[in-house]
Amino acid sequence: MNIRQSIRLATMAAGLTCLIAASAAPTAAAGGHGRPASRGTTAKHPASRGTTAKHPAALGALLSSVPVDAQSLAVAVDPTTSHTFVAGSSSVTMLDSPSGDVVTTIPGGIGTDTYGAESGAVAVDSATGRAFVARFNANYVTVLDTTSGDVVRATQVSAGPGAVAVDARTGRVFVTSFSADTVSMLDARSGVVRRTIAVGQAPDAVAVDTRTGHVFVANYGGNTVSMLDATSGSLLATTAMTGGPSAVAVDELTGRAFVANYDTGTVGVLDTRTGKMVRSVAVDLGPVAVAVDPLTNQVLTANLTGGSVSILNALTGVVAHTVPVAQFPSALAIDVATGYAFIANAGSNSVSVLDLKRAFVLRSVQVGTYPNAVAVDAQGGRAFVANKGDGSVAVLNAALGH
Repeated sequence: MNIRQSIRLATMAAGLTCLIAASAAPTAAAGGHGRPASRGTTAKHPASRGTTAKHPAALGALLSSVPVDAQSLAVAVDPTTSHTFVAGSSSVTMLDSPSGDVVTTIPGGIGTDTYGAESGAVAVDSATGRAFVARFNANYVTVLDTTSGDVVRATQVSAGPGAVAVDARTGRVFVTSFSADTVSMLDARSGVVRRTIAVGQAPDAVAVDTRTGHVFVANYGGNTVSMLDATSGSLLATTAMTGGPSAVAVDELTGRAFVANYDTGTVGVLDTRTGKMVRSVAVDLGPVAVAVDPLTNQVLTANLTGGSVSILNALTGVVAHTVPVAQFPSALAIDVATGYAFIANAGSNSVSVLDLKRAFVLRSVQVGTYPNAVAVDAQGGRAFVANKGDGSVAVLNAALGH
């Protein structure tokens, strides 16, 4: 058992204790919304249509709760086809984004390994019309047609594929293999493996910088970040981190990559041209997710242990705000069009809607059990939250003016 597994065991145990306690007592409504009445039975009786709220109004309002797989683990949106892909333990569900209705269900999910359940295990390439699902237990990547949901190809990769990132410029897809310490580079259209690259120990996250043509891989076990060439796949640089790099995001405008270090409660800021460390910034405890808002030059980290979101200035690296949210914030997504962020709080079964301009939680919305992944469809005005505990997807209103 590696360090990451030990941490997640402790986190999971604490989260389950919280959830059991919550289930033993009535849940108070938050932000005017209680939990959907059908949430407790949806995992056992999946249907093609969610339970829809009659009067959705405010930003962040729960519009519907859609039953999908026994465990909902990762989610990604394709704005071109208006389809949303939810990867579960045994299948992938394709939703119609505007309505939240199930279009089709594709066999073959991520798997049931607790430590392979990556929120970044599905990614979409709108340019080629493909979705890519990393199947941790099966050591395959499933390539789907984003219009029909048909399986185009099942590609074998190295052991433990966990996170996926697409480079639309080069037509390459990069898949981390946690158990093999490698990254597989695939052709985005065909799904064929072009190259397998050795990186650091236990690669856990990956992000692409299209401006520099570089790929950044966070190696949790090795405490390093590997920088690859996005065209050839060659390893260009390896940079030491302070401890437990678990997430990475790129701001192409400032030329910086931001790496969340879980063990030390810091963010490593890298130069995307050279891969060298520019600075290390202290945030709150246990940062597990990071996202960039290029319009406001803000960087957000979800701090699992601290129960907060840190807001950094992307230019200076200075922490401008630390905003308390709820228990175990495990994932976040920014709606660049509106300037709001959606934070999935796994320990409190809620989503915090954060106003980035005011650094203020607008509301907290109750969703399903153990939300651990979130994606925003800015074009359609929707946010999708994958609830691992009850196998559902919460569809929230992300549009202003309601």
